[in-house]
Amino acid sequence: MERPINQITIGPRRRKDLGDIKELAASIQAVGLLHPVVIKPNGTLIAGERRLAACQHIGMTAVPVTIAEDLDDLYGVLCAERDENTCRKDFSPSEAVAMAADIEPYERMAARERQGERTDKHPENFTGSSGNAADKTAAVVGMSRPTLKKAQEVIEAANEDPDMFGDLVEEMDKTGKVSKAHGALRNRKKRAAAEAQAQAEPTKPQIAHAPWDAWLPYQSDCDLLLTDPPYSTDIPDIAAFAAAWLPSALAKIKSTGRAYVCIGAYPEEIAAYLAADRQHMMLAQILVWEYRNATVKQPKYDYIQNWQAILYFRGPDAPELDAPDSNEQFCVQAINAPDGRLGERYHAWQKPDELAERLIRHSTKVGDLVLDPFAGTGTFVLAAARLGRAGRGCDVDQDMLAIAEARGCDIE
Repeated sequence: MERPINQITIGPRRRKDLGDIKELAASIQAVGLLHPVVIKPNGTLIAGERRLAACQHIGMTAVPVTIAEDLDDLYGVLCAERDENTCRKDFSPSEAVAMAADIEPYERMAARERQGERTDKHPENFTGSSGNAADKTAAVVGMSRPTLKKAQEVIEAANEDPDMFGDLVEEMDKTGKVSKAHGALRNRKKRAAAEAQAQAEPTKPQIAHAPWDAWLPYQSDCDLLLTDPPYSTDIPDIAAFAAAWLPSALAKIKSTGRAYVCIGAYPEEIAAYLAADRQHMMLAQILVWEYRNATVKQPKYDYIQNWQAILYFRGPDAPELDAPDSNEQFCVQAINAPDGRLGERYHAWQKPDELAERLIRHSTKVGDLVLDPFAGTGTFVLAAARLGRAGRGCDVDQDMLAIAEARGCDIE
């Protein structure tokens, strides 16, 4: 039913600022009042003061109303006023983009009609831009024109390459932060272009046949130390070993650099490394590489050890991690171990390529130097080279070096 506006009483209201009602007034004038104002049987307004003001703005003298027969107590009225303003959901950015795609042809057609051009009333025929149609379209879906354009670019990229960009749309819709998603899109595209160029002109990784203490002093300061040293099962005195090599290696890292040191999950080995000198580097976290595809004999008294520790060090001036995919940034990296049946496994404790590439991408950029003083069969330096970084390492095991050479490393 309708009620004359002058018969509706506006009592005390909690919302004091009605904002700009011109846009709402224009909408009511164009498509009508979609949601009637809500009043008590005596004509007191419960919900819809802003709609009422917009109707008055365009000269309406009566408005459709819904009479709430059961809202006679103050608490119910207060709840209704609250719910009217809070129990609502705006378009997500991707929904706004979809709505804009449907509305824009009509806005273009309207713009041409305003300019006096003939139209055939079929908006799908209008593909060019006219007047300020793009601005009007953005306003209709509640965005500025630049923000809408950014959201459109994020969604277009996700449609073209869901694996690389699909998560950006999910994150954008979840947070509503279009500019942040667009920034991540731009960074990923730059990184992908740089890596593609580097892969087109790859630098061959180099491994020296030398022990770590003879090789490290002659190396340039690096951007990343990524290594998998011998475990306590192979070293008689793991505490002395960790105290000897780790400080020398960490000293070779730039203040902006990082280190990932893969160690065994044995208590005495973890304790030995925690006690070693860290130089200028901070032990930021202990990460975990977890795998479930390795076949082991089930112990009788203890638990199956299907993980290894990764000591993560960060320099005092290290920039933010380049990890746009939050799923890659968990402390536990759950990745299957290399499978010998598929020809992917060259060593008992070989790390998966996916783990190596992930850590390198997170902490370096194209052209950076990655050092590995226990290079083994070359997994880490090969991953560095694939991503356009300079990979250098050393090892003393001739059999492992022969495998590394067969995999594509230069042996010095």
